[in-house]
Amino acid sequence: MTISQTTELRDSRSLFGDGKALRAMIAEEGYVFLRGLIDPAFVTSLGMKGEVSLRFRYAWERNSVTNWNTDLMQAYMFQTLGQAQVAYYQATAATNPNYNVHLIGGSVAWAW
Repeated sequence: MTISQTTELRDSRSLFGDGKALRAMIAEEGYVFLRGLIDPAFVTSLGMKGEVSLRFRYAWERNSVTNWNTDLMQAYMFQTLGQAQVAYYQATAATNPNYNVHLIGGSVAWAW
């Protein structure tokens, strides 16, 4: 996404307390933006002026293939110690493309 493509975040404050709706918002938008969740009196008691907002993001990505060591990777395999056998060294799965990643992020924004 380039800067020219950015848009204002959708406020999810009305969904606060509804876990199912918040999860649906994360699935749809990739984030939850909670404006006004922090009490303004609390912000003032800290000696700050303005508004504090919270933003949370969750993303999950997975890649799973079963033929990673026999398909196009074969050209990158090599025989160990010049042996004539058909056994190949696979570098302890260093080239294994399978992964499962969870990204959890959060930020606090203060506008004054």
